[in-house]
Amino acid sequence: MSRQFFSTQSIVIRIALLGIPLLLVGCLERKERIRVRDDGSVQITAQFKGTQEELDGPCALPTESDDWEVRKVPVTEVPEEGGKPPKYILTADQSWPPGEPLPATFDPDSNIDLMFPTDVRRSDTEGGTWFEFCRRYEARPWAYIERIKKTTVEKAMKERGLKDDDIEQWSDYDRLVIASSLIEFEHQKQVVLLRRAALGKLPHVSIPQFLVAKTSADSQRRFDLSTFRLWAASVRNQQVLQETLDAAAELEGKTASKPFEVSAEEITQRVEKLNAGYLEDFNMGLRRGAGVSENIIANIAKDYERETRMYAITEALRTQSFRVELTMPGDIRGHNADEQSGQVLIWEFNGEDLCDRDIVLMAASSITKQP
Repeated sequence: MSRQFFSTQSIVIRIALLGIPLLLVGCLERKERIRVRDDGSVQITAQFKGTQEELDGPCALPTESDDWEVRKVPVTEVPEEGGKPPKYILTADQSWPPGEPLPATFDPDSNIDLMFPTDVRRSDTEGGTWFEFCRRYEARPWAYIERIKKTTVEKAMKERGLKDDDIEQWSDYDRLVIASSLIEFEHQKQVVLLRRAALGKLPHVSIPQFLVAKTSADSQRRFDLSTFRLWAASVRNQQVLQETLDAAAELEGKTASKPFEVSAEEITQRVEKLNAGYLEDFNMGLRRGAGVSENIIANIAKDYERETRMYAITEALRTQSFRVELTMPGDIRGHNADEQSGQVLIWEFNGEDLCDRDIVLMAASSITKQP
């Protein structure tokens, strides 16, 4: 299955420039039905409801290559031009014999996707048979980037009194201001991810080497950013001038001039050009200023891509909803579910609940031995 990774740079284009609501990937709905049978075997049916874009991007879903039986059906009709995209339900089924390990992720080749190690145990005692279920959704690192967002994008929106549900009412200058704050957010995020890639658990370079490369890249970026801000200021000056002339024309009963507008494409091009070169400049600083080999630079680039993908997956998960329905044999003896209906236990939570903390689902049941 093709998987799409959304960068903050694409948000700049989609939000501040083109007036699309502040959503990265839509609200994919996840629902799993897990049945533990008397012999300890397990059947899982996983359903995912969303648009094709939501199904494709960046979080892994079950595939036939991992022995899932997968089918997809539409749940809404294809809309007319300009309408909301159609939604689909992707369903995946698989069964495991007693004692066989259950999947801990939908992407066994990656350790950056959503991880949910699941354990089912069956044990015979003198009084009967006991069943234990435990699934742990592993925490997603998130706050380290969110703090940057609060001091850049959210601060800029608050200062200008802007809301993400009335983007169509933003002026061109509002869009430029938010684009500028998104540029700064993207830059600070990029530095954090580069630091994690270069100076992680197994550092590729020393701290001085990292700082030399960062200083070199920052120097070039300051020049590029000042150029962008001068252009944005000139745009604002032209808009103020036109507003003044239009007010004067209105007093004289004359027709106002054609509105001054900045095309989204022009802003997009300038934004992309500003952000695209930082990684290149950082690598140049490693190469020339810090004397780092090409092999090490390639390894840093690989880990940087990994960090970028991990963050993109976490951001996508934040908008998703989860529902897990577990059916256990015998009598339920204990659980931490949100709801119980007979032998069915139900947990519901949102992906945002996974930010920086684990979520653990636990249940136990038993079948009493008849005398």
